[in-house]
Amino acid sequence: MSSRLGWLLTVFALLGAMLLPMSGARAAASPAGGTSAAERAASAVLQRTIGKPAAAQVVFLVRPDDRPEAFTIGGRHGRVTVSANSSSAALMGAGWYLKYVVHADVNLGNLHPRVPHVMPAPGAPIRQQANARNRFALNDTHDGYTDPNMSWAGWQQRIDLLALHGINQVFISTGMESVYAQLFQKYGYSAAEMRAWIPQPAHQPWWLLQNMSSDQKPLSQAQIDGRAKVGRQITDRLHQLGMTPVLPGYFGTVPIDFQDRNPSSKVVPQGDWVGYQRPGWLDPTNLVFAKVAADFYRISTEVYGASTGYKMDPLHEGGKPGDVNVTAAATAIETALRQAHPTATWVLLGWQSNPSAALQAGIKDKSRMLIVDGLSDRYSTWDRDTAWPGAPYAFGSIYNFGGHTTMGANMQVWLDRYYTQLARPGSQMDGIAVMPEGFDSNPVAFELLAELAWQPTKFDLTTWLKSYALGRYGTSAAASAWVTLSKTAYSTPADDWSESQDSIFNAQPSLTANTAASWSPGRMRYDGAAFERSLPQLLAAAPSATQPKAYEYDLTDLTRQALDNRGRVLLPQIKKAYDQRDSKTFNALTTRWMSTLGLLDQVTGTSPDFLLGTHVKAAEDAGSTPAESATLRQDFLSIITVWGNRAGFDAGLGDYANRELQGLISTYYAPRWRTYFSSLQTSLSTGKPPAAIDWYAIGDAWTKAPHRFPTTPTGDIRKVAATALSSLRSDPYTTTAALSASSPTVAPGASVTVTATFNNANGLRAQRVGEATLRLPTGLSAKATSPTSVGELEPGTSATVTWSVSISDPDALTGVRAPVTLSAAAGSQPLSATVDLLAGSSPQAPWATAKSTDATMVQAGDALGISASGADMWGSTLQYGSAYQRGVVHDGSAVAVRVDSQQSAAARPWARSGIVIAGDLSTAQSPGLVDLAVTPANGCVLSWGSGATGTLNTFRQVTGVSAPVWLRLTRKGATYVGECSTDGQTWQTVGTATPGGVGADADAGVFSSAANSGATDRVTATFSGWSVVG
Repeated sequence: MSSRLGWLLTVFALLGAMLLPMSGARAAASPAGGTSAAERAASAVLQRTIGKPAAAQVVFLVRPDDRPEAFTIGGRHGRVTVSANSSSAALMGAGWYLKYVVHADVNLGNLHPRVPHVMPAPGAPIRQQANARNRFALNDTHDGYTDPNMSWAGWQQRIDLLALHGINQVFISTGMESVYAQLFQKYGYSAAEMRAWIPQPAHQPWWLLQNMSSDQKPLSQAQIDGRAKVGRQITDRLHQLGMTPVLPGYFGTVPIDFQDRNPSSKVVPQGDWVGYQRPGWLDPTNLVFAKVAADFYRISTEVYGASTGYKMDPLHEGGKPGDVNVTAAATAIETALRQAHPTATWVLLGWQSNPSAALQAGIKDKSRMLIVDGLSDRYSTWDRDTAWPGAPYAFGSIYNFGGHTTMGANMQVWLDRYYTQLARPGSQMDGIAVMPEGFDSNPVAFELLAELAWQPTKFDLTTWLKSYALGRYGTSAAASAWVTLSKTAYSTPADDWSESQDSIFNAQPSLTANTAASWSPGRMRYDGAAFERSLPQLLAAAPSATQPKAYEYDLTDLTRQALDNRGRVLLPQIKKAYDQRDSKTFNALTTRWMSTLGLLDQVTGTSPDFLLGTHVKAAEDAGSTPAESATLRQDFLSIITVWGNRAGFDAGLGDYANRELQGLISTYYAPRWRTYFSSLQTSLSTGKPPAAIDWYAIGDAWTKAPHRFPTTPTGDIRKVAATALSSLRSDPYTTTAALSASSPTVAPGASVTVTATFNNANGLRAQRVGEATLRLPTGLSAKATSPTSVGELEPGTSATVTWSVSISDPDALTGVRAPVTLSAAAGSQPLSATVDLLAGSSPQAPWATAKSTDATMVQAGDALGISASGADMWGSTLQYGSAYQRGVVHDGSAVAVRVDSQQSAAARPWARSGIVIAGDLSTAQSPGLVDLAVTPANGCVLSWGSGATGTLNTFRQVTGVSAPVWLRLTRKGATYVGECSTDGQTWQTVGTATPGGVGADADAGVFSSAANSGATDRVTATFSGWSVVG
């Protein structure tokens, strides 16, 4: 009732405004804005955004002064005034007015909101003052991951959006190929050589970062000229709006053979970056640098016009200084900038260890530098005033990597840290930096981060999100949905990540996939069940939403995300069915998986912002010939799938830029999973290992295939979202069971507590769970210590049942492995889980034990078992538990064992269990260290160290093998031959190890390591058939 009443009052007020005396009508129809260029430019932004009739009712009064930037909104209905002391403040005031007064927020998904015929005035004047001078936007990677072929029309909308949110500094690289192409023709290169050296548009950001040179088809001169024209249009418009174009500056990027053609120069080779050859680095302290830099800035000014902001990040992501003094190099880079543009600001990215202390020390005028921090919200500790003494910096976030379409951001962290730092005496923080790698997602994150610079004090996130919903949709009916989101996806902590998890539907198919991109969170960063409750809440607001485009964009995004999150519930069950060779359940679960992919394609197909075809058409339209259009198309399709060449794909770049777009889902992600599941089903039917699949070849072929992608949306998202909601609510596979033990081992006379945990991951429906029972191996018994009937599990909740398990008859035990199995049911769906206990006593002579992590070793007869955690099993981080025999290996010895079982609690793909040999196994790191192990997902791995320090730095691998498996290490002189076998008869060579420091005799034994990069979960393995021959 309250929202409807408020709407009626607004209508009455506007009707009253329409009945104002003639003088009011004349005012409403008078020309918009004042007579200054700044006022006319601001008015033009509104004309493009809300149309000329509405824009004519908003008058800008821009009167520059030296005080902090501020705006005041006043006036009357039909003649609203926005007064400000800078162009940027005036435009922020216009955006503020549209959001908080008109309830017609301008943002992604709604760049042209609906507005009333008569523009309402605020009930009282609104005044806001900026608390920061620097309001920076766009990542170096923006052009690659957002839209590498964006036309001037698209850029015009992007600039208007940024301006209406108070951004006053924008990174621009479009057209920079023209600068470099002209520059190096002065230094011995032809135009054709330059066109071949510079990558296509989607890959240019990493060339400008000095990460890669081109391995693609050459650019055309028409491309270079066309993009330079757009670049100049962008910078001219930014200047008109009082915004600073931040352009790439010159810090030494040259072709790798530059020194050969310019012998008086000095070039430091930069090696490779994730499978790509980096350009060379021209030593800034060399005299040639100053000349090249001067030419660069002169040409840049001819192409773009002059600017007062230049961005440079020397030695980015592993750059090599060689013998160059980094401090002196920084001074030389700064000197070159100052000679070309004396008052310009050197902008640097705060990322990884950059800018280093040595680099900072070389920058003499720190008042004209600005570090845009990409890590302000990522880690638990953050102190840039100490890391960057005396250097001004902007609080920033990279809340999106690779252009992922995932929802979420660490917004509460932003509020806590920004205002704490703002109040800190002497802090050098003076700005905000909006730096998602791909801009076209999470409009709410962009809005909050930009608005921090205009809110005087810390405010409540939930309250702000309610006002955001009102401004975005024109109704308060969606407030409850945003309250839910404020407690889930948009209040994630600083836990080593700044973006939410990506979609495993987009991952290279694997039963152990927990992320699509190599460097993304491998787990849910918020409660998925709680998150999905926002879907029916947002759907309920449909009748009252007066901004349909914004509403439909968010409903599409939210529905997509809710479906995405369910993938993380479903995939472990698919793996479990496959591991148990349960074809019926496997088929049912994979059918559900594929139908969800189909629904995701249908959901994204309803919105123009989620169509692959839109981006593909932009690429094709940018070409001047059919061949060039095809090249630009492949360039874009490549970066969002395989990224580029095979070396980069194999190094981790494959699927780095994954995203959920209609067409990409149906023609790429879904067919990949269909191919994978078919191979697994064949394996279940034949008993043979699944056939190897060349995912790069599949992806590369897809980028070249003549797919046609829709460019217009189909379907009504309200109806499709309702269908998705029904599917989510009725999903029969959301109740899961897990079994854990208070100790991995049970010894005679002792007991362990076994706990069954039942979780209802469905946030939309309760689920009844029946009686829970345990099945035990002979020799063990269990006594329930809690009620065993679970009953109703409310949405998103869990319940536990516990038992005390002990050895009732030691003589009846048939081995060291004692699997305890749970049986229950959720509705008609059976539930099961197993935990492997190790039943027995501590190993007896001739066995000895050692551990460098939390580990337990047991023995029962000739069988052995180890349960171990372990941060890693590589380099000098050697954390494992072992049972071993002293001095049993000599030249000619063959050590063999069968790994009967291996269970990784968290499905760690590199957990290791197998044979370990070293000079002295009583210590983790010993000369002559070599191990041969089986892993849950990476086959058999032979590892050793080339030095005599006992570290591991080399490995060989045979994939497609898992426990149970036979392993054998045979010593030949100072080398070891590693082999594996599925039957103990036919052996496959894994490799030959040459560990350093091999002595005459060596210890040998069995070992296990969870190798889980710091987590505390364990791997449990059992062994039999130990032998040492020779």
